[in-house]
Amino acid sequence: MSGLMCGVRFFIVLIFIASTGFGCSKKESGSSTESNSTDGGKASNTPKSMSKSGYATGHLTTEDGKPIAASGAKLSVWIEGISSKSGEKLNYSPKINADGSYEQKLVDGTYHFGGSQIDVPFNGNHFLFKLEAVGDDRSDRESDKPIVQDYLWKLKGLRAGQDADEANFTHWYGCSVTMQFQFYREDIKKSMSAAAKGTKCVFTLTPKGKMVDGSDGKELTFTREYDPLLNGLKNSNLQDIPLGVYNVKGEEVAPDGTKTPLLIKQEFAKFGDSSEITFAPGSSTGAWPTQVGFTRAAN
Repeated sequence: MSGLMCGVRFFIVLIFIASTGFGCSKKESGSSTESNSTDGGKASNTPKSMSKSGYATGHLTTEDGKPIAASGAKLSVWIEGISSKSGEKLNYSPKINADGSYEQKLVDGTYHFGGSQIDVPFNGNHFLFKLEAVGDDRSDRESDKPIVQDYLWKLKGLRAGQDADEANFTHWYGCSVTMQFQFYREDIKKSMSAAAKGTKCVFTLTPKGKMVDGSDGKELTFTREYDPLLNGLKNSNLQDIPLGVYNVKGEEVAPDGTKTPLLIKQEFAKFGDSSEITFAPGSSTGAWPTQVGFTRAAN
């Protein structure tokens, strides 16, 4: 009887195991596979390199996250480090793909970035612009964890760490134009009288063609005041202008609202109602400020 009861109990246990799947690894494996599939779906838009230890990856894009499409542009990024085994200094300049992405395998060590730049041809010249790092690119990072560093190409806006000083052209990503008042007019050999107190100058820059990145430009307007103590403007700098070719015009606006066209210098001893503005490569900002003379109508 005792043996019969043991047999019955054993049979019941077998039925329980079969019905519940207890002790079977199939369901656990299936659950794990389902979880990986879900994670993979969420990460489908992320480059595989972003999750690789021992690699530096990132993207060089426009400010709105799109690939840089400027014709003939060459992009560069520099990675600097020290090997944890040999103490040797290491330098990498990875290939930049068409979509702006890069991936660099690293020797075990500590790394930071030396920056990123774009070399782009425009209007018969080559311009070099520094790209802005997303976050901190100078702090040391270990290669045993994924290193991700992105950069943005900005045509305008305040540079990182700078104050919004409109008179300082180095504080802006855009180019600058210096408007120089011509107190003495060589064309008529005559000095101009001062404008009425409170008179302002309004300068309008109209783009001619595409910007350096291939985008459409926008009309820009700047208002400046005369300096009553000097023959010029309180702030002669027109700041943060996306690199392009422009046509500039100007007018005086008197305190009573009366508007009078300004004369824009076109060449020595010659003035007209407008003039073309172009920029030359150079300086830490990528382009030197362009100087444009202007004066008041004869009185």
